[in-house]
Amino acid sequence: MCIRDRQSTEAFIRSQLRGIASGIGVSYNGLASDLTAVNFSSLRDGKNDERDAWKVFQEWMIDTFERKVFERWIERAVLSGAIRIRGNALRVDQIEKYKSAEFKGRRWAWVDPQADVAAAKMAVEARLASRTKYIEEWNDGDAWDTFEDISTEEADMKSLGVEIMTTPGAGVIGNEAPKSKEA
Repeated sequence: MCIRDRQSTEAFIRSQLRGIASGIGVSYNGLASDLTAVNFSSLRDGKNDERDAWKVFQEWMIDTFERKVFERWIERAVLSGAIRIRGNALRVDQIEKYKSAEFKGRRWAWVDPQADVAAAKMAVEARLASRTKYIEEWNDGDAWDTFEDISTEEADMKSLGVEIMTTPGAGVIGNEAPKSKEA
């Protein structure tokens, strides 16, 4: 294949991939793994649009499929005694409670976590966002699990005599380090 044919083929393929990416609401760069003509700002802006599209799709999928399947499944599983915790079947009178399970779509961390954590810390300190929002929306986690993990870890460290090192501003985002008794 001559160079001209290869260039024409590559241009054609890029054009087709751009059309596909546009049609399914994702960035060309992400679909094609082609980062040759991007800078940090354009990549981040494209990722914002793409992630918003994925969030909409995730919510649609949860509302139209996952929740409906889950509600039918949990009802049948509870009525049949198929789910057991410590040997005991789930209580039939609690089915509505079980149906209220929370479904969460995936969230994505950013390319520059140091800047993003600094921005989140400022937002929490200024009360423009909560720790929970940061953990769940921007860091793809479960806030309750994170708080439990921190509590358990610090209790384990304390019980073993391991000193918990802190620096100003360390610890839970938005809190200052504990002040010493001498201060």
